[in-house]
Amino acid sequence: MSEAKNNENSRREASLIENALKRAMRKAAIMHKKMGNTVYASKNGVVYAIAPEDIVIPDAPPEDPVFD
Repeated sequence: MSEAKNNENSRREASLIENALKRAMRKAAIMHKKMGNTVYASKNGVVYAIAPEDIVIPDAPPEDPVFD
C-alpha cells in the first residue's frame, strides 16, 4: 500500500474516532443534564464542577461518511 493511501486511511480513521468521541460526549452531557447530575471537567490542570443547569449540550457531529 502506498504512503499516500496510508495517510488517507489514517485521516479517515481519525475522523471516525473524533466523531465517535463527540457523539459520546454529547450523549453523556444530555444524560447528566436530564438526570440532574453535576459534571466535572478539567482545564489546565484545574478541575471544575459544572452544575446540571449550566451544562451546555454541544451540536451533534456530522454523520460518519461512507467510504468505498
